[in-house]
This record gives sequence, structure tokens and C-alpha cells, in this order.
Amino acid sequence: MQVRKSPEWKELFDKAQHWEYDSTHTHEEIAGIINTEVGSQKYRRAVSTCNKKMLLEKQKLVLNIHKVGYRVGKPEEHVKQSLKVWKSSFTRGRKAGDIIDNTRIDLIADQQEQLKVVVVSDYSRRMRLILYGAVEKLQHKIIGKSKIELTSERQKMF
Repeated sequence: MQVRKSPEWKELFDKAQHWEYDSTHTHEEIAGIINTEVGSQKYRRAVSTCNKKMLLEKQKLVLNIHKVGYRVGKPEEHVKQSLKVWKSSFTRGRKAGDIIDNTRIDLIADQQEQLKVVVVSDYSRRMRLILYGAVEKLQHKIIGKSKIELTSERQKMF
């Protein structure tokens, strides 16, 4: 009888850390390693934790392949994925900023809540400027071009 490790992600990590770059591993293979059903909460939690550990401890980025499983990304794919996450963060931050910027303060009775709106709105504008500049600068460094040229003032921020 084989002794199982707890939590399950450790058992998965023990196997996954030896996976080669560009290798694909099916959901069924992974579920077999951790002895659970594909898609269960236990499965998702173990895979998520293992993927984080793989990146932070083994510098291997594990990418989801829809309805198939996971693939260990090649080192050159890390940059593309990083840029994708940055862009997604910017889009979500911009949406959050739009929401707070278009909040009707005059319809909020509580002064504390009004103050929160003002503070969050100011913070949101600053973060969007910083994040947008960071994404553009990263994109420029990686592919040699960006949608806009950074002003000398914005370049000083980085």
C-alpha cells in the first residue's frame, strides 16, 4: 500500500517538478496522481497550489490547455504570459476606475462614504497611470515598440 502525502498538492508537486518543458499532462493523469475526480474542488485547489509552487520554486510556468490538461511552458513563453497578465490587470483596473469615477457622490448621504469615494478615485487614477506606463515600457523592452511613446516625465517613473 502506497502512503499518500497530505495535502494533495505536495504529491502532485513531487511528480510535476520533474516534468520537462513543453510536456503536456492530461486532467486524468493529474487526477490519478492526487487520487481525486477531475474538476472537483480538491482537484482545482491541488492544481492551483502546485502551479504556484512550480513557478516560485522551480521556475516552471504551468499553462492550462482547455479541456485537455496542463502544459509546462517553455522559458521564452514566460514573458508573453507575464505581459498578458499585466494587460489583464490594466483592463480590470481601468474598469474599477470607471466605476468609482462615475459614482454620484452627491447621492451618498454618509460623509465617510463620500470621502472613501474621493480617496479611492484619486488612488485609482494614480494606479492606472503607473500600470499603463509599466505595461507600455515592458512591451517596448520586449518587442521594441509600444502603442505610445512614454514622455520623459513618465519614463522617470520607472
